[in-house]
Amino acid sequence: MKVGDLVKLSAYAKKLKQFYNGRENDVGVVIKQAWYSMYAVRWCSDGKMSTNMARRDLKHVGRE
Repeated sequence: MKVGDLVKLSAYAKKLKQFYNGRENDVGVVIKQAWYSMYAVRWCSDGKMSTNMARRDLKHVGRE
């Protein structure tokens, strides 16, 4: 995953409802790679930024 990629929550992250409540269908942009597998994402619906998101919490947005 690189800076600028479009992402959404993975199935694993959707199960963690207390952390990512209301972001089930939201799309975001990776804006920074913090560590090897940690990312900062800016979400499109409200413009808020989520920091320290693990790689397993995200998946690439495909063409639908």
